[in-house]
Amino acid sequence: MKAHIESNSRSGPPTCCQPWKLLLLLAVIFLAYTSAINCGYIWDDDMYVTDNATLASAGGLARIWATPQASPQYYPLVFTSFWLEHRLWGTDPLGYHLVNVLLHACLACLLYYLLLRLEVPGAWLAALVFAVHPVHVETVAWISERKNVLSGLFYMLSAIALLRFYRIGRPTPFFLPRTAGASERPSTSSQPKEVRNSLSSPIGVFPLRGFSPSRENLLNYCAGLLFFAFALLSKTVTCSLPAALILVLWWNRGRITAREALSLAPFFALGAGMGLLTAWLERTHVGAGGADWGLSIAGRFLVACRALCFYVSKLLWPVGLSFNYERWIVDAAAWWQYIYPLAVAAALLLLWVARGRFGRGPLAAALFFIVSLFPALGFFDVFPFRYSYVADHFQYLASIGPITLVVGAAAALVSPHYRKRPRLVTAASILPIAFLAAMTWHQGHKYADARTLWEETLKNNPRSFLAHNNIGSLLSKQGKRQEAMEHFAEALAVNPDFEKAHYNMAVELAALGKTKEAVEHYEAAHRLDPRDPSALNNLGSLLAQSGRIEDAVRCWSGVVAIRPDYTGAHYNLLMAYRQLGDQLAAQKEYGRIRDLDPALAAKIANSEK
Repeated sequence: MKAHIESNSRSGPPTCCQPWKLLLLLAVIFLAYTSAINCGYIWDDDMYVTDNATLASAGGLARIWATPQASPQYYPLVFTSFWLEHRLWGTDPLGYHLVNVLLHACLACLLYYLLLRLEVPGAWLAALVFAVHPVHVETVAWISERKNVLSGLFYMLSAIALLRFYRIGRPTPFFLPRTAGASERPSTSSQPKEVRNSLSSPIGVFPLRGFSPSRENLLNYCAGLLFFAFALLSKTVTCSLPAALILVLWWNRGRITAREALSLAPFFALGAGMGLLTAWLERTHVGAGGADWGLSIAGRFLVACRALCFYVSKLLWPVGLSFNYERWIVDAAAWWQYIYPLAVAAALLLLWVARGRFGRGPLAAALFFIVSLFPALGFFDVFPFRYSYVADHFQYLASIGPITLVVGAAAALVSPHYRKRPRLVTAASILPIAFLAAMTWHQGHKYADARTLWEETLKNNPRSFLAHNNIGSLLSKQGKRQEAMEHFAEALAVNPDFEKAHYNMAVELAALGKTKEAVEHYEAAHRLDPRDPSALNNLGSLLAQSGRIEDAVRCWSGVVAIRPDYTGAHYNLLMAYRQLGDQLAAQKEYGRIRDLDPALAAKIANSEK
């Protein structure tokens, strides 16, 4: 295979995607991800697929779209894809993994086309690096992250449609220095008349005087808006697309006109609306609220800058990748934590100063990286921040910026030497790709199943209280109570306020007959997460077994106050009131059970005959 560096010349029509390159791209992707295709289910996959009631019935599809709380997150297109797959292959994980890999492959092909249209040097190699970079294994091998690959596909389709709308496709050089006094805008003297008109207009299809868009470009705009809506309905992080387009317009033309900004207003409005909805659901439905998210403004800024440096380091040297990284201790009084903001500021300043030498491309790529990561940098509360401020899947789309920058720079440097030393240049291209693909294949094995994933996580992050808790849960299901309790104890040693570990420890202690210790852990779990009724319900059962019926009633009354539809708690109250001789209260509980679960009410009535 010979390395091919796409031309950045403005003469002649833009280079087209070559079929053999697309086929090779697809082949390398599927080879690299053969290990991931054969994986099973891991964290959250039960809520998303195997135990998701909306996937099992025809009426579930309507609930997916009409009821935001019906699914773990309101991404209806994602769960619609799961709903369709559930009809095809049920809960067999193979089909879901294949679709994830296929969507990732399609996105990589679209990225190749987009970069080629922008005439970025090394477009195919950049798409290939993106496709097989091991930092993306978390997204592709994790069924629940269908959100990333599906939203990314629509993101790319929207971007391509809007590039066609703005007639962007023959940009200024990405790295070549400008001549003194050269205009910031590309010369249009050699362009076709239609292109010259589009470049001289604030918006390609809108003349300087009045609106009279062509049918084709109006369709491009509508398609871009529709695909953007689909992307948002798959994952809200794609709300960064209009800001990314502004960066592309600035890179391409050196300025952004008022009409260009106005044409993106619907995109910003749609993105902001979905972002607010997602933020509200994260807080009220997913549970991203409380002390774990109580960062100050200074703390959030420190997290954001440190996260940017972290993500760049993992892209440049993808070693020690982990499903759950250690959660940083943020201290605005610690001087060394300001090294990261200084590093980010210095890098941006350097790229700004160097734009006269290397062009606007490097700065645009860096800003694209920041803009695309912005929703996941700590300024907004998302649930995973409880366990870590960074995750590989957060930078799935954002990584396009640094990858394109590094590969494009390398391609521009070696392109003049290709004719003289083709074998050397080819080897220089193949070796890094082969290395990344091998790492991706190796990384995929770590997602074989939940136990494997959490054990691999502990190798890179021994202080992962999430991994300790989840391994303990798996051991508990196997009846290995003592081993499970050791992991729960490890989780609590790292994070004493982790209510899930308190709850799990209480379950094990209660099974071993250690009632006093179990009560303490149930009380701690309820204190730390008063919105979850499970610990309070189990505490009531434990107190009832100890003869403390009145205390148990108070617990169960608290449960139904939190969740009025908790049928099990109503049943417990019914039995407790009968034991206490309060028939009036017992009858009220029976009426509530009859309204919530007529079948259970019928069983209760039959048992009394």
